[in-house]
Formats: sequence, C-alpha cells, structure tokens
Amino acid sequence: MFIPVSKKIKVYDKVTKEVIRKTFVAFSDNNLEFSINLSFEDIINPEIYKFIIDELKVSKIGPRVTFELLESEKVKDFKKVIRFFNEIKRFGVKVAIDDFGNGFSNFSYMTKLSPDFIKIDGSLITDLDTDKNAQIVVETIVDFAKKTWYQNSS
Repeated sequence: MFIPVSKKIKVYDKVTKEVIRKTFVAFSDNNLEFSINLSFEDIINPEIYKFIIDELKVSKIGPRVTFELLESEKVKDFKKVIRFFNEIKRFGVKVAIDDFGNGFSNFSYMTKLSPDFIKIDGSLITDLDTDKNAQIVVETIVDFAKKTWYQNSS
C-alpha cells in the first residue's frame, strides 16, 4: 500500500532516494553484501539514475551492492535498462532479475540484460517436489541461465 500512496502524493522519488541513501549509510561501516530492489520506473527516472551513480562514486560500496530489477513490471525500453546496468557495473555492482518467471518475464531478459543473478519466482518452486511441470520449467530456466552465463563469461 505504501508505494502506490507515495506515487499518488508525488513523493515516490524522494522516498526511493532516501531508502537508497540510508541503505548505503547503514552498510558503509561493515563488509556485508546487500541488495536493493529497483523498478523500471526508477531506472528510467533521470533524477534517481543520477542519484544512484553519485552515491556509488562517493561511497565506494559498489562491489557489495546488488541492484535487483523488479520482474513484476514490464520493461518498455531495454536500451535504458542495459545502459543503467552497464553504468553501475563499472562500480563493481552486481545486477539481478527478481521474481523471474512471474508477470511479464521472458528469456529475453536474460539475453539482453546479462544479469549476475536471477531469482526464480516463488510460485514456480512452491510445489517443485511434486509438480513435474514446475520441475521442467525451473530446470529450463536454470539450464538457460547457465548456458547464457558461460557464453557471456567466455
């Protein structure tokens, strides 16, 4: 409920930047790795994009950060997302696709975005021990991810 309300009252950008800022501060005094979820809307917002790059430049915390693209949103312009991913990777940041297999996801996410991680949606693994179709889908995702990773790392 919080995010739609913040968008409605037009403070979503401020909230997003504050969450990122406070997260970077909270992890600045340790060596722990952490993740921050971003929506497609965050990535294409020039103000948030610039804020993230500036925070990465100042904090030197990049190698411990994973930014996760929320899979529940349809990516309308892969070029902007690829540009963002490439830019943040220069700071050692890792990228992930969150909830892969849910919503609008497809295998083109993996081929176009070359994420460091994919997080398979929980709905696909709930009955993995008994559902043969779920097993096939998850095996296919894992096999494709491995082949894509090996190809991109060569």
